Amino acid sequence: MAGGDLSTTKAAPFVCEVCGRAFTLERALTRHRNYAHGPESPNGSAPQQEESAAPVEEGGRLSGLFETATAAPDPQLDELVAPLRARAAALEAELTELTAKRDQVRGLLGPIKAALKALEAGPHKPSGYKPGTRQGGGPRAAGPKPRKVPSRQQVSETGLAEVYEFIVGHQADFPEGFITAQLMRAMNDEGHKLGKDKVRGAVLTLHEQGRLRLVRKTRGGGSLYQLTAAAQAELTPAGGEAA
Repeated sequence: MAGGDLSTTKAAPFVCEVCGRAFTLERALTRHRNYAHGPESPNGSAPQQEESAAPVEEGGRLSGLFETATAAPDPQLDELVAPLRARAAALEAELTELTAKRDQVRGLLGPIKAALKALEAGPHKPSGYKPGTRQGGGPRAAGPKPRKVPSRQQVSETGLAEVYEFIVGHQADFPEGFITAQLMRAMNDEGHKLGKDKVRGAVLTLHEQGRLRLVRKTRGGGSLYQLTAAAQAELTPAGGEAA
């Protein structure tokens, strides 16, 4: 190649005899001749203007590369692609397995959540409480049927124990029984922070469990409660008196 560089010739061995451009692929050189110089010129055609030849040359080079890639597989390219394809297939299989595992876990988790929701929605019971049984081991004291505790008055196990322990420890303060308002005032005087609704809910729950009995209705419409005989018996040591 006239005025050419040896290194360039080695890198691009196919040289156009008309304009001296070098190409790495023979097919690209042939396309260059046809588009840049035309079939009627010697060895192709008379040289075209440099500006018009450059875009055609670039298009021919890209087309030549594409045709080469599709016509004859490149072993080096296959060597790079093969491990990537294998890795992609392995990840797809792992994703399928994880998706199946997720669906299985969701199927197991659904009933558990439903059971928890149902349990948490009900009234809180003190430790050792079993549905259908009453604390004290005996039948419920005679009197009006216990009222259902409204949701706003439902109290936690800790709150229920706090109210019951206060009643047990202050029996002397209520010799004839107590109404909820009296009980709440007495608890507040000693620093307890339970509100009226929670104290009321604890009293209704204790009545339902058979630990409190409804003595009578007061003139003001309140309900007078006392510890039941069964609850008293639980508090009385063997051979002793109630605390």
